[in-house]
Amino acid sequence: MRRWLVVMVVAALAAAGCGDSGGSSNIGTDPGAAGVEEVVRAGTAAAFSGDWAAMRSFLTDECQDRYGVADIAGAMTIALAFAAGFLGLEPDDLKRIEVDDVVIDEMVAGESALARSSTSLDGESFTSIDEDSSEYTYQGGRWRIVECDFDEGFGGDDGGDVGGESSAQEVTGPGSRDEPYPVGQPVELEIDSFNPDADGSTWTITVGAATDHTETVLADNDFNDPPADGRLFLAVPITVRYEGGAVEPLAFAWAADISMFGPDSLRIIDGFSEDGSCGFIEDELEQWAELFPGGEESGIWCIQVAEADVDGALLVIDAGDTLTYFATG
Repeated sequence: MRRWLVVMVVAALAAAGCGDSGGSSNIGTDPGAAGVEEVVRAGTAAAFSGDWAAMRSFLTDECQDRYGVADIAGAMTIALAFAAGFLGLEPDDLKRIEVDDVVIDEMVAGESALARSSTSLDGESFTSIDEDSSEYTYQGGRWRIVECDFDEGFGGDDGGDVGGESSAQEVTGPGSRDEPYPVGQPVELEIDSFNPDADGSTWTITVGAATDHTETVLADNDFNDPPADGRLFLAVPITVRYEGGAVEPLAFAWAADISMFGPDSLRIIDGFSEDGSCGFIEDELEQWAELFPGGEESGIWCIQVAEADVDGALLVIDAGDTLTYFATG
């Protein structure tokens, strides 16, 4: 769970390379390791405190041309809200996250660097040093973030046309768009995953009938916003059972992604995108629960969809190389 928080936020933040708005112009000017460490520490503070203007100033010029403060604020606000909700924390709790250690894996002074860090919350270890390194470049007299992609919210796809950028192939026959698995039928899938720990693992997935969850979502949490005009919150009950694989225990989230296909819009949308999120909901499917063989999790998966997409909506399991479809009504 905690590792996922870092993966999620870092994906949206592109490695948290920013500082506070007061005096941030002096952060990261040292062309050596000290400058990189300043950016990592100040960046973490800015990411979790919501200083989006300073965050943007630490991106490369190319990234700043792509994204304004509003773009970054939108993506990061969603990321932090979901992070707090999944971890059972209040959003303000995340502001107390601090960087403990910084490791520079590669360094060409005044040119480029790869760095990673560990964090703590209220003096207790929060994330380990064993995360992927983030890339920095020295540009305009200071260290800057190389990677940035705030279009994808916090690690999810913000939706796209069928057959767009996804490398996954649609199956034929049972489980295809033309022949989705029926409601309530347990389906065993062998996962061909992007994650080597989950690759080859087997899961049984059962999808229930979708229902309009709008009133329930708004009643669950005062911070939940109503859906956009012409849209509603659609809830799908799902059970995932881990049958076995090379790694035990294993969370379903490491094996596959869940999304929804809209038959009217012909789009695949996931719950992580700004136009797909339901917010905080009760009885949500815990995709990050680590299961041993025979263990299962059941809960609600919620998605915001256009009203025109409700009839005939299909739940989609993206297992890396294949898209498998399930009927929801």
